[in-house]
Amino acid sequence: NLRQIDMNKDLEKSKQQLEEEHSERKVENIRDPVTNAHNRRFFEESLAREFDTASKHGWPLSVVFVDLDKFTQVNDSFGHQAGDAVLQTVSQLLRDTLRDSDIVARFGGDEFVLLLPGVDAGKADAVGVRVWEDARKRTAQTTDGKRVGITLSLGIATCDSHNKFDSPKALLAAADSALYKSKKDGRDRYTCYDKNQAA
Repeated sequence: NLRQIDMNKDLEKSKQQLEEEHSERKVENIRDPVTNAHNRRFFEESLAREFDTASKHGWPLSVVFVDLDKFTQVNDSFGHQAGDAVLQTVSQLLRDTLRDSDIVARFGGDEFVLLLPGVDAGKADAVGVRVWEDARKRTAQTTDGKRVGITLSLGIATCDSHNKFDSPKALLAAADSALYKSKKDGRDRYTCYDKNQAA
């Protein structure tokens, strides 16, 4: 009987370890290891799902591209650890600014993307202003104690009655196009996409 109890305890312990490992792997599959933001694959799956829901119900859906200005210079001047510190600071800033229902993802390199379900153009614009302003007040600390300033360029696009898109890819491309305009106009700014004004 005692042996059976011990065996049951061991089995329970094994099961618990397996469950913990499984949930850790699940997190690894959806998170970027450097910034702890969601990864690109998770974002793209979520965008497809949210776009479908928004289209069915006529809800607005906003996407914001966020680009770290002159990130290559940070890596070149201070090293890659400083670059990672900047990425982590921006990731935290974005998560602090948004609701729990929003998604912050690292899209690649020095780019993040935000998915804002149910957020119309006016509210998305307010999010853009808040993120842009907060970034200018923050600095990232390098391992040797130096402080690195942060500025961001943003591109915002909203799928609503004013700007309709026929696919998640088209909405994403619109946000990317708005980001391109922010960068072209001198960086450290945000641009809202408008189909009527787009070239």
